[in-house]
Amino acid sequence: MFKLFRIVVLLSILLVILAGTWLTERRLAKWQQPIWVTLYPIADRENASSTRFAQSLDLENFSAINRFLSQELARYGVAMVEPLQFQLAPVSFERPPRLPERHSPIAIAWWSLQMRWWPGAAKKWAI
Repeated sequence: MFKLFRIVVLLSILLVILAGTWLTERRLAKWQQPIWVTLYPIADRENASSTRFAQSLDLENFSAINRFLSQELARYGVAMVEPLQFQLAPVSFERPPRLPERHSPIAIAWWSLQMRWWPGAAKKWAI
């Protein structure tokens, strides 16, 4: 009985993940609402100019990206003034996890999990 329960629970989790992924991809492909993008400025501890540059970044620095995307979306009949909503994370000295050397599904899944954890860990080292 426990084995059947475990299988049902795991299949339910898989179904929820697959449905969420499918719905997200479908929503993004329609371009009906802006996509949220978080920018993570990373500075080098030993290079003061990189730290100053990272600290001086402003959301206005990225407005050209929205103008370009708006023009390109208009070519396909999609009218959006700001296709991307940017948010700027605090400056960090912590680098993101390295890409896996082996491109196996398990290595990529592990890297993906590390990337999801990395922003929280990077906040500890923020300026």
